[in-house]
Amino acid sequence: MLQVSLLRPFVLLALLVLTGCASVQGSSHIVGPDRLGEVAAEVAGGQGILSLVDGTRYLVEGLRIEPDTTSWVDPQTGDLRLVGTPFVAAFESRNRRRSMFRGAGTGALVTGIAGAALGLLICSDVGCGEETPFIVLGLGALSTPSGAFWGGVIGAVADPVDRWTFVRPEEPDADAEGPGRPRQADGGP
Repeated sequence: MLQVSLLRPFVLLALLVLTGCASVQGSSHIVGPDRLGEVAAEVAGGQGILSLVDGTRYLVEGLRIEPDTTSWVDPQTGDLRLVGTPFVAAFESRNRRRSMFRGAGTGALVTGIAGAALGLLICSDVGCGEETPFIVLGLGALSTPSGAFWGGVIGAVADPVDRWTFVRPEEPDADAEGPGRPRQADGGP
């Protein structure tokens, strides 16, 4: 008679959930002027929230960061906006596609290992003999697609925020007139 403990699947499920929750985290980058090119490549065309040194925040699309000017499209009006890059304090964004793939990879790995562990537990209770490797690998392979699917869903839904904070040797005066105030590309307000 099979003596597979009913507690073991719940322990494996708890392991899966805890591992999934631990992998959902954003990243925070503190960036100096020497790494501006890296950030520009990472966020090119991105959507998110742009914060200026005076505390003003803008919802932006199509962000482009260059050494002297940062530009974006205002999603509400469709206008191209410009501001001096020294007046940019931070940018926050989400990348659901990247988070989905990370979640799918984590889910596939965790459920594959959990399936193989379950196979080992079953074979240690029952005594599968020479079929043990096939059962272990089979349960691992059968559990992997569902883990990849649910990991991808969780990764996309619980998409963490990536934040880039810009630091400079000398912060610009936020109350100064000039390039610190966003303006339309055609010179309008």
